Amino acid sequence: MHTVVIDKPRLRLSRERQSLLVHDEQGLRHRIPFSQMDGLLLSSKVQLDSSLLCHLSEAGIPVTALPARKGRACVMAAPPGATARRRRDQYLAAIDPARSLALARPFVAARLRGQQAVLRLLARRRPEHRRELIRAAAIARSSRRKLGAAGSLARLRGLEGRATRAYFQAWGRCLPASAGFAGRNRRPPRDPANAVLSYLSTILVREAETVCHQVGLDPMQGYLHEADWNRPALACDLMEVVRHRVELMTQELFSQGILRSDQFSKATQHGCRMNPAARRAVANHWAGLRHGIRRQLLQSIYHLIREL
Repeated sequence: MHTVVIDKPRLRLSRERQSLLVHDEQGLRHRIPFSQMDGLLLSSKVQLDSSLLCHLSEAGIPVTALPARKGRACVMAAPPGATARRRRDQYLAAIDPARSLALARPFVAARLRGQQAVLRLLARRRPEHRRELIRAAAIARSSRRKLGAAGSLARLRGLEGRATRAYFQAWGRCLPASAGFAGRNRRPPRDPANAVLSYLSTILVREAETVCHQVGLDPMQGYLHEADWNRPALACDLMEVVRHRVELMTQELFSQGILRSDQFSKATQHGCRMNPAARRAVANHWAGLRHGIRRQLLQSIYHLIREL
């Protein structure tokens, strides 16, 4: 099973029995059985009807539509199968400061473990930057050891923030000049590396939202990230568990020359943007990671459910 990615404009999607049909101006191009799909990702303007959406929902296939520029992606997930009791427990835990802190701690621990893993791998691949990479890994390890003594969410976030600053400084040293990376930035991203990270973060948070819906939890109510208008806080919490995997993927795409500077627009008021070839390359590599990432997200959210 795989995620079907639609990144070409002016396509038309329809259904015949239990299959997705993809049409272009010349006619039918692809027929994909629902049984071979575990998601549909739309990153270009396409035409489709409500009947297709209903049948995808019945088949348990989530649909994600990415915005052309800014704004939130649209996620249509299958109906949740869990009871209202699970969400009640989620909300009750969120209004208890001690429980919120305890539930937030594993997300930060996972983020720091992921940073350590990436930094150690890069230290083996790039010995010329080994000293800085090992130093950043040591900061992540030190921060992780202090999590148990952190008595507030602010302290927890502070430990994660310190480690993440060192992480991206060392991570950026290993990127080629084509990535244009001079530090993490977003909304809008100002260089190719940040454009890819932001694009993947959008996909990742929607994947996490889908997992929340799948198990019957509210993606808007988290523990590490505060609930706020239009912020899927629990999905953002879950992202911490797997964020390092898309960061490593970004590193590899640039280092292997799969992504080049000429595949990105110059920074404008809308930020640095990928061209269609870059989006296809990123989407194809994401498809190879998605199954493992979905499995990790499910493991993490089921661990959370056991603690509620």
